[in-house]
Amino acid sequence: MDLIEIAMLVFRIGVGLGVLLAGIGVVLAALALRPVARDLRSLAHDTRRLARLAEAQLPPGPDVAAGEPVATGAAFAQAPAAGPATDHRPAPDRAPLGPVQSAHATEDERIA
Repeated sequence: MDLIEIAMLVFRIGVGLGVLLAGIGVVLAALALRPVARDLRSLAHDTRRLARLAEAQLPPGPDVAAGEPVATGAAFAQAPAAGPATDHRPAPDRAPLGPVQSAHATEDERIA
């Protein structure tokens, strides 16, 4: 047996062990993820159940696809007119806004 044959034998043994360990790792990962998959299925089931319960208990809303009006003109007439905002001062109970950037920012982190 020459040196090349010995090197190839060692290489093939190493590759075989690597494939075997990778297969064992995949199987162990699948076994470890079984509880997570079970919890996800349970969560999906609970979500579907809560959606059905909410649909059963909520009153039916307007059918927008059928062309029914969602809001009447009276509702818009009661709403206050939205004009341009002229007062830019903060409310008395709120502190005025300061700079958004951190005072501790380094030179390369500063916003231009």
